[in-house]
Amino acid sequence: MSRMTFFAFDILFQNEVDLRSLSFTERQRDLKRLYGHRHVPCLYLVETSPKGGPLLEWCSNYGLEGIVSKQRQSGYISGPWRHWVKTKCPNWKRENAERHRLFEQPRKPTITERDRVLAKKREELARVLERLEAPDVSPGIARELRKVVAVPEAEIANLLRK
Repeated sequence: MSRMTFFAFDILFQNEVDLRSLSFTERQRDLKRLYGHRHVPCLYLVETSPKGGPLLEWCSNYGLEGIVSKQRQSGYISGPWRHWVKTKCPNWKRENAERHRLFEQPRKPTITERDRVLAKKREELARVLERLEAPDVSPGIARELRKVVAVPEAEIANLLRK
């Protein structure tokens, strides 16, 4: 049986309170306090390390993405920032070079003008045929509708030949 594991290295919100403006040191202190009262058995606190080289090597050995180096007094801002640096493990970069493709949305096919016209003609034909099948259609109207059906049918056939 496999089990999910969570590694906590920072806390940005607690009980709907935004902690991002606090320094990293203050957020770490709050995180350690919460970690001591944890109710999640698979939650582990990532300790800070003054030596980045051994930590990066350890991350690489375990297939992790990398490390983030932060200034202790810095707050949190999403995205690149001068107060912290993200360093990816060499193996992770190589093994996940195409990973972004998992998150790409399939491209919508481009619809040509011919396809648009064809769809409209098919809708028009469907409306006429639906009216023709209605129980309240008199024989005279049904005769006229059958004549009308021939026009979109011919146009659709013509478009399909192109």
